[in-house]
Amino acid sequence: MPSSRLAAVVAMSVLMLDPCTASEVTIQNYVWSLTFEINSTERTLDVQGATFLRNAAYLQSTFNVATGNLARNIASVGNYSAARLSASSISINGPSRPNWFAATGGRIVSQRPGGLIIGNITLGTIATETWNITLDGPDFNWVVTREYIADVASMNTTRYATLCSLAEASTFQYKTANPQSSSQIPSTIDTTFQWDQSNGLGFIALMGTDVPGQDNGLWVYTYTPLPEAALLMSPSDTTLNSTVSSHNVQGAKVVFGFQWPETPGVGGGDTSIAMGAISYSPTPTTKTAGTIETVGWRLRVGSSDQGGVAEKTRMVLSTGNTRNDELTANLSRTFNMWAGNTFGNSPASIVCLHEMSFFSQIASVFFPPGIEATSPYAVNGSTAPVLHQALRQELLLFAEHAVNASGYVYPRWTYFAYLYIPINDQIPHFLMCYYHYAVLTGDKAFIKQVWPQLMKVMDYMLNTMGMVNGLATSAPTATGLPNSGVADNWFDIIGFGGSDAIINALGITALNAYTEMADWVGETERSAQFKAQHNKSTAAYYAAFYNETLGLFGDWMDTNNNTRYYYYIWQQALVMDPLSGMLTTQEKKDKMILGLDTLYRDIYATNEQANETLWCVPTNLVSVAPEDTFFNGTLQDQKVWGHYENGCCFMVFQGLEIALRGFAGDADTGVKMFEKVLDHFEAERLWGQHYDWAAGTPEYWEGADVLTDTLMTVYGATRAMFGFQPTLSDVKIVSAPPKSLAEGSVHNFYHLGQPTQLKLVNGSVVVTKL
Repeated sequence: MPSSRLAAVVAMSVLMLDPCTASEVTIQNYVWSLTFEINSTERTLDVQGATFLRNAAYLQSTFNVATGNLARNIASVGNYSAARLSASSISINGPSRPNWFAATGGRIVSQRPGGLIIGNITLGTIATETWNITLDGPDFNWVVTREYIADVASMNTTRYATLCSLAEASTFQYKTANPQSSSQIPSTIDTTFQWDQSNGLGFIALMGTDVPGQDNGLWVYTYTPLPEAALLMSPSDTTLNSTVSSHNVQGAKVVFGFQWPETPGVGGGDTSIAMGAISYSPTPTTKTAGTIETVGWRLRVGSSDQGGVAEKTRMVLSTGNTRNDELTANLSRTFNMWAGNTFGNSPASIVCLHEMSFFSQIASVFFPPGIEATSPYAVNGSTAPVLHQALRQELLLFAEHAVNASGYVYPRWTYFAYLYIPINDQIPHFLMCYYHYAVLTGDKAFIKQVWPQLMKVMDYMLNTMGMVNGLATSAPTATGLPNSGVADNWFDIIGFGGSDAIINALGITALNAYTEMADWVGETERSAQFKAQHNKSTAAYYAAFYNETLGLFGDWMDTNNNTRYYYYIWQQALVMDPLSGMLTTQEKKDKMILGLDTLYRDIYATNEQANETLWCVPTNLVSVAPEDTFFNGTLQDQKVWGHYENGCCFMVFQGLEIALRGFAGDADTGVKMFEKVLDHFEAERLWGQHYDWAAGTPEYWEGADVLTDTLMTVYGATRAMFGFQPTLSDVKIVSAPPKSLAEGSVHNFYHLGQPTQLKLVNGSVVVTKL
């Protein structure tokens, strides 16, 4: 490591108070810097005298600089429960509500370079502890020795060494005066993660007191029973190997786990992910006074090549451009953030089922190896890649628990609840996710297993939403009328409603896909039904939304039969996708490209700011009228085009337009659009929910809710480069590759569970089963 960087890491402790005169002490080496606060004079609403890990940072080899603080401290907790602090704790069942005891008090027993022992820590009147912390090269070791000083009749949950990450910040500064990331979101792909099978949720544990309006003290855990987990830290693309190195705990498993606060805990605004040694048992356990437990936990900083993370997220794309290929692989790892065996926005957020089709599409860009049937990650002896098995587990979880008796799919899942909001695009998304999974894996047995649920959802779309009549409708809940204040799709503060062009394009695509899939599973009558409905709904779609002059489609038709034309990109991409079966002539494809290019030229000719900072695909190409936004455009500044859902950039739509360009025969433009993604990934990591280009700075990413849908840019790029469409029978080449793609370029992927290769040979794409 360069000496200047070593000096920077050492300098991280300069501002710390003298541990002899204050209640905090820092230990560090060339990788780690840790600060513990002992018997804090600050307090939360529920704990005084807390002892905890206040600051934690490690050297990011990707950027050769230290991270920001990864740990929550009292300042970041604010009025929330002290359960968010990085420390040990005990929860004991009580007559009405469990009692919770945090680590408090203590004193420094010994301190040396890279080592610290803190003794006389108390957890209420239940136990005392000694913490032995050592730094050994890349290893951060934290051993907790606990002695119970009272009998415990009913132990609920206990944490030993635990790092509660500060995962919600999205600040990322790179190639600036102070390059560091203040947020690192931990993720892991692991089929062993446990869920409550009775409800498809995490396990509820009390890990704090009830702070009214802030934090009810209930936390949701999901965990692996394995003693070791490889965590991918994003955006630094660093692996932390989390290992329970030793323990003598009886009556419960010591595990690695994620935690989420039950309240408020919705979205990315309040996220605290616990990494560490956590003892959880569905059956309460007992402890006897005098019992001594010793639990050791280790975090080892590695690279993305360690711990199997790179293998589980391996992508094979070789275009002859080494820089771009390496950035693509790096982007693919960084945003492939799984919470064990669930995939959504990120482990620090929620799972949006109204994005579900993207989950399987994203998984399809990877080329991970299969595993041994004896691997601990093998489900029922399966040798499929861990990524595919984890996806299957998630889809089974949602098939069993996310669909209610009517066939309605809950749109959001927050680990502790399936949430209702008045939107409907999750209905066709749900259907499409299982289709893409089938194309990816060829897992016909699973599709047959969940087929009754899929048909329940399909019938909801056709009958309850009225698509059997031509177009599905969200009325009367979402009318699409001006100032309605209700939205029915992903754009949840834009007045989409009535007959929604995005929902209907997704639904028509689902009808076409299920025409094929019903036949695949032997449901020939259903297949014929879906084909006839597809033709009927496609005709109704053109009648309601098509602008013949521009070759583009409008956004929604309200209950007064008035159609809006703000030209959201999403439905244009859905219609262009060969899977929709909606745009079958090259003339119409060319007209759509011409229409898009016309609107882009208008934007750059009339918007000075766009010329400076708009390098990406905006959500829509014409500004939404204030009366068609929430609160007349005052919510999130949506009166001004370029902000949030009225014209800002989400990378998922960048990916969709890249694919659109490829399918239309404009692949070279699509590839250039992807190269811009890579340029900005290299510069600012695309780290945030969306890029608010209208804010006036080229690096203005905002929103703590980091979206893994960013990987749709890679999905779009592979489609534009190789022009392919995998189906349940074969891989079709549907469009020409870009002229810029080098001879011999290769992309490997899975089709029907078989390793498959696309290769550019003599200017044409050749499909080969490997």
